[in-house]
Parts: sequence; C-alpha cells; structure tokens
Amino acid sequence: MRKKLIITNMVIILIAAVITAGFIYSAVSKIQQEAAANRLMETAQMLLLEAEKLDPSELGELADRWGAQKGDYRITFIQKDGTVLGDSGAAEQTMENHSTRPEVLEAWATGRGEDQRISATTGAPSLYAAATDSAGLLLVRVALPLHELELIQKAVVNRSVLAVFIALIIALILLNQLSARLLKPLQRLRQATQSMAAGHYETRVPPEKDEAGALGKDFNHMAETLQQTLDRLQQQRLLVNTVLNHVSTGIIAIDAEGRLLLANPLAREIFRLPLGKPASTLDSNLLHRDPELWKLLEKTLRTREIQETELNRRRFYQVTTALLPMEAQKEAAGETGAPAEARPAKQGVVMAIQDLTRIRKLEELRTEFVSNATHELRTPLTSIQGYIETLSSHADLTSEVKSEILTILEIESHRLSNLIDDMLTLSEIENRPASINEESCVPTEIAREVIQLLQPQADQAGITLSLESLSAPRIQARKDWLRRMLINLIDNAIKYNKKGGQVTVIIDSPSPQRLRIAVEDTGIGIPQEHVNRIFERFYRVDKSHSRETGGTGLGLAIVKHLVQLYGGMVQVSSEEGKGTRFVIELPAEQVAETL
Repeated sequence: MRKKLIITNMVIILIAAVITAGFIYSAVSKIQQEAAANRLMETAQMLLLEAEKLDPSELGELADRWGAQKGDYRITFIQKDGTVLGDSGAAEQTMENHSTRPEVLEAWATGRGEDQRISATTGAPSLYAAATDSAGLLLVRVALPLHELELIQKAVVNRSVLAVFIALIIALILLNQLSARLLKPLQRLRQATQSMAAGHYETRVPPEKDEAGALGKDFNHMAETLQQTLDRLQQQRLLVNTVLNHVSTGIIAIDAEGRLLLANPLAREIFRLPLGKPASTLDSNLLHRDPELWKLLEKTLRTREIQETELNRRRFYQVTTALLPMEAQKEAAGETGAPAEARPAKQGVVMAIQDLTRIRKLEELRTEFVSNATHELRTPLTSIQGYIETLSSHADLTSEVKSEILTILEIESHRLSNLIDDMLTLSEIENRPASINEESCVPTEIAREVIQLLQPQADQAGITLSLESLSAPRIQARKDWLRRMLINLIDNAIKYNKKGGQVTVIIDSPSPQRLRIAVEDTGIGIPQEHVNRIFERFYRVDKSHSRETGGTGLGLAIVKHLVQLYGGMVQVSSEEGKGTRFVIELPAEQVAETL
C-alpha cells in the first residue's frame, strides 16, 4: 500500500509538474515572442528616423550597416508600391515585390505590422515587424530568424525539466516520510488484525488523534466486544463440556445421515468408541449397524417428536431421542435480484442413553428381598398358627405336649422378632441417616462386652472364646452398631463351629491410621462356591443348619452394610473343614486416638 501510495502521488505530481511546465513554456514563449517583436519594432522606428535623412539610393547601405550591427537582424526598406529599396540579406534588384506580405499590408494600413512565417527569401522561420514613416511613403521591415527564440525556449525547457526532476526527488523524499507517518497507524492496525487472526484476542492498537485514530478506536471496541463474546462462548463451552463429561447419561448428536456430531465419554463407553478423538472422526456407521436405533432416528426425523424406547444389549438402556435443529441454508439470489428463499433447515437427532442395568438389578433385588422376607416371615408365622390351632382344637393334650408346644411357640416368636429386628436394622443402615449418634468408642472394650454376652452360648456349645488386642485404637461410631457387628460375627463363629472348637477375636492396628478387627474360628468352614455370596440377604450356605440355630440370614448383610457405612472393607477367607476368618478394616479418618 505504501508503494502504491507513493507511486500514485508521484504520478499526480509529475502530471501537475508537466502541465505547469507546459504553461510556463507557453507563457515564456509568448512573452519572448512579444519582447522580440517589440525589439524589432523599436529597431524599425529608429531606422525610419535615420532613413528620413538619407536618399533612397543610400537605403541599401543603411540596411547592410544595421544588419551587420544587429547580427541576425535582417533589414528591408520597401516603398509604397512594394519595391524593395534595400535589404541586408540579399540584393534588392533580385528580390520580388513585397507588397503582398502580411506585415507589409498591415503596416501600410495601420502604420505597424507583425507576422511569423517561413521566409520566401531565406527559407527559415522568421518573425517580422514593419513600420511606415509619417508620410506613408517608406516602410522599414525588420526580420529575426526564430532559431534564436528556439534556443532560448530550449534553455527554458531544459531548466523546466531540471526543476521538475528536482521537484520529483524532493517530493519522493517528502512522500516517503509522509507515507511512513500516515501508514504507520494502518500498519499497526494490520499487525493487530493479524495477531487477532492468530488467536490473540487481547491485542489492541494505541490511540491516535486523526482519522486512523478513530479507526483504531473502532477496532479496539470491536476487539473488546469480540473478546467478551468469545469469553462467554468459552465459558458456555466449558460449562456444556463439564456437564456432558460428568452427566450420568450418554449423549450423542447425529445428523440426518447418521454421522456423529458429538459423543460424550459415557456414550463412547456404551458404544465402545475411542476417547480423545473428535466425534466427526469416529465410526459413522454407528446407527446403521443397529436397526432399532436407526428406526428410532428415522421416526424422530419424520414425526419431529420426542421418541423413547428401551434396549437390551447385555445391559438395559433407555434411549430418548429429540430433534436437533441445525443452521438453515439459503438459496443464492437469482439474476433478477429477487431475495433468496430459505431452504428447509437441516435436522439432526440428539440421543440420551441412560443405563438402567443397576436400576433393573435393584428392582430384582427388591423383588427378591420382598419374596425372601415374605417367605422368612411366613415360615414362623405358619408354625405359630399351626401350633395355636393344635392347642385350641385338642383340649385333651397332656401337659408335657402343651409344654413342648409352648416352648416351640416361644422359639418361633423369638425367631420372628429377631428377623423383624434385623430387617429394621438393615433398613436403618441403608437409609444412611444424617445423624447416626457417633461417639468415641474403644473396640476392645466392646469386644469384651460381646464375648461376655455370648460366653454362655459358647460354653453350651463347648467353644472357647478369646480376645487378642495388640493395640486399642478409638474410633468414632455408634456403639450399638459396632456391638451388633461383632455379635453377628462371633455368633456365626460359635454356631458354625465344632465341639471343642475356638473363636478368636484379634484387634490391632496395621498402621497408625487404620483399625483391623479379625474374627477367626476353627469351625466347619465355607465351601468356595458360597464365599462370594454369604453377604447377600437371606443367603444361607446350609439352610437346615441355619434354621436349627435360629439364624435369620441377614447377619452378614448387616455386617457388610455397617462396614460400608463407615467407609471400611470386609474380607473373608475360609477352608472347608478347617475354619473361617473375617477381617474388617476401617479407614484412617475413623481412627481417633490410640491408647
């Protein structure tokens, strides 16, 4: 732009200089010609004054003498009839009549005459001036060859060209400096524009006071607005990406041809698509391979309504589709200049895929729990009802039989009460109350209380109970829940032990920030195929033995949920015929202090 500006201005200056030089040349030529004509006329007047004193025969000598004095001047004396009486450039006898010469005619008519033409005598362009005497009988003509004026005009042209050349050099220097000064704000603006195009939207141009400054101010305002818009878009994009990346629903956006436009991480996981790649580069045949999804897409595009369906792909999914409007395209304006008509907007489909597998399993577990709970409740209730009917319908029962029936009713009622208590406890733990009345507890002391509580049961079964405490850390917990957890573990260890067996409770701290409680027995053990299921509700390894011992099938489920409530973990290892070991570990934040 700078080069173009300099060239344009130089051309304008050159044209102006040439036009100016032409006017100067024309004016100087005219002035010189007028000055030369005046000099010729003055010479003619002086010759007339001298010629009036001479005889006509002496005019030729006068012409030669003045011609010699004046150099290039040619002097001619002409009488009234046009006869040449004397000429400084030729013999008067050989010269033709001059009565028809323009300057002569004009001089005889007005007393003075001028003309410019090619001389018939010398053949050179000449300037003529003629004047007559007061009597109107004698005319003096003075001629000057124009090559003298041409030399002067050539000198004027040369000096004009030199002046124009010098003016152009000066103008070039000034234009170079002026253009650099004028274009500097535009260059800064161009650099700022390039910087913004490269992504540096914080770029601004310094303020100026001229028109470029107003343009820079507008640019800065535009850049500020653009940066604010981009910041808002970036924030919205981060918000959308954060939501899409952490929402518990798979989101997929697809165009009408089934090409992927967007797929969040969960959707990629569901459809086994690679992470970290743009959606547009992923497999575009995703829906074509699944007829149900493809039909759902077509139905959504056709009806323009929200569609829902459930899919079973080894997991249960609920798929919801909705129309995804995309940017409308417009037809180009026709030759007639008619406004463009909008074509139908392109449409896509957004799919929300929710994994219902866990919900289905929970529903199954709930159904199974209700069924098991009903069965477990019906068994003692049926037994109680049967014995009550026996008592009411058989009045002749002996006291021994009645006593036996009452004992059985008491056992079944206790079993029913225990089952209800365990179900209520499990429900309370699962609901995770906001306040669980935690307090500082010493597990060793609680373990001693539990062992003392279960000692009669152990003595009756011939089982030895022992406690080993290598350290006694304090934890924050509900004492009754911690006591219930230990009762369930030790009670099972007693029930499923052998005559003369042992149950050992070990409390230690494998690290300063962890608590470990282990319950070991030398009992009958657990078959390996049942080890992974013993924490399920109402699951029994040996149902007949469990019913004989009065078990509810919820004891280990309560243990597992209590440990999980406190953020711990429980593990079990068992060898059939040799015994079982339960290990509970509580995390660091549950340990308050070590005694």
